[in-house]
Amino acid sequence: MNRLLDVAVARNLSSMVSISLPSLRVASLTGEMIDRIKAIRKTGFTIAPEAGTQRLRNVINKKIDEDEILSTIETIFKAGWHLVKLYFMIGLPTEQPEDIEGLIDLVTKAWRMARKISRKNEVTASVSTFVPKPHTPFQWCAMIPIDEIREKQDYLRRKLSHRGLRVKWHDARLSRWEGVFSRGGRPLAGFLQRLSEEGAYLDGWTDQFGSEVWERVAREFDPAVISSGLEAWDPDVLSPWDVIDTGVQKEYLWGEYQKSLEAAVSPSCPVGDGACRRCGVCDVSQRVIVMRSGMEEVEIPQEESGFFEGKVVSPAGYLHINFMKLKDARYLGHLDMVRAILMAARRCRLPMAYSHGFHPAPKVRFSSPIPLGMESMCEAAEFALIRPCDPREVKDAMNSFLPEGVRILRARVTSLKTSEGFDTFKLANYMCLFEIFDARKAQSLMEIARQVRLRKIVRVLCLVKGEQVPVSLPATLEIGEVIRYPRWIRMNLRITNLPKGVRPMPLITELFGLRGDGNCRLRMIKQKNRSDGIGKSEASEPL
Repeated sequence: MNRLLDVAVARNLSSMVSISLPSLRVASLTGEMIDRIKAIRKTGFTIAPEAGTQRLRNVINKKIDEDEILSTIETIFKAGWHLVKLYFMIGLPTEQPEDIEGLIDLVTKAWRMARKISRKNEVTASVSTFVPKPHTPFQWCAMIPIDEIREKQDYLRRKLSHRGLRVKWHDARLSRWEGVFSRGGRPLAGFLQRLSEEGAYLDGWTDQFGSEVWERVAREFDPAVISSGLEAWDPDVLSPWDVIDTGVQKEYLWGEYQKSLEAAVSPSCPVGDGACRRCGVCDVSQRVIVMRSGMEEVEIPQEESGFFEGKVVSPAGYLHINFMKLKDARYLGHLDMVRAILMAARRCRLPMAYSHGFHPAPKVRFSSPIPLGMESMCEAAEFALIRPCDPREVKDAMNSFLPEGVRILRARVTSLKTSEGFDTFKLANYMCLFEIFDARKAQSLMEIARQVRLRKIVRVLCLVKGEQVPVSLPATLEIGEVIRYPRWIRMNLRITNLPKGVRPMPLITELFGLRGDGNCRLRMIKQKNRSDGIGKSEASEPL
């Protein structure tokens, strides 16, 4: 593991990509590993004790003791970290009240240790609900009822209430439904279809979860369809997942389940070439042998060896890029777009300058965010560089890594910062493309545009946070060239001085009566500002 971290850190120093580890086995984390992880920036640490007592950790075959856990947490805080996350589960098989008390005791000890080292230090305890899963020794267990889940969560919330100590939960309702689907059979297909018909398609997010819809749809089905995934299973009964062969014998899983009830710990797979037939995965006749991988020597690049010491070179110049965001990319949010641009810059090894401190970040700025659903031909970004680069090579290299619809149009290197392409929030040109499905709608759009030009329509009401906000069209909107195509109308606009909260696309939607109108579809594309008024579009046909 140490060797792997050496190579990973060395190969990512120049692009300042930090190394983050997932939930770790406590015994595998050493002081040397911690030093390597913080070489670029301090990423998070999640330790997974799983259970609060040694007996319950033995039940789930977690071979670590409390002293190891607390010692590792102390090492992390003394290395300069200010936050450690601890992962636990409630509702594990054979769980008793003393196991919950043990969880509270372990978290409290970790919190006290953290605060003793520094008052800035914090501990987060993430408490999930155990869900029995197929192809595991606990596939025959029942899941604890939702009332018991909530009771234990409330108890932990009361007992773990301290400054610098956070307790996070998984919604008990979602945990229950996870249990339903985890071991449910084919009859659940009809239930899923009915949920989809009722509009339950974003319910994986807690804030979108419609519990009433789920319960109402569930009442349309036999109760056994829902409860089968929550109840204990008879080992002699055929399970829905028995048709899947994972290689692990069912008899082996049952034996491990019986051992867990006695809190007996099972050994790991043997080391070496000898095949072990305990679980059934290894099969010499089929040349299937599971073994631990050997140590492979990997050469660390000399030019990137050593650890980052926080030295950030002053910018030697700036790379200014203009890029477009068209078609399906209009549904890419601003932060996702920024992430895609930065990822492309890293992948093409752009020599970006980074900020100082414990969390170095690229020195880059982007033009103001455009509303989701709007397209643009004139987005801008500017990178601070530590050494010069060829802008043409950068443009071609980054475009090969960018998602479809996002393309760099121009790139140039300057010695000073520039405001070009950034100051477009209060004044912007747009090309509106109205896709027409009805000839009468086309005539209506042309007439509205004519009346706005003649100032016969001077005001539009836009809905902003439940209130109607008046927009003065003479002071806000200028309509330029309008061209009629067989199925399209192209219209060039200039929009400026919008009232607070009003966005360009809702304004045009209200003005031309497009809300809920299936006879017309609008695409609105931000254009480069021109000093000579609203010029003709560079495109001869709709994009």
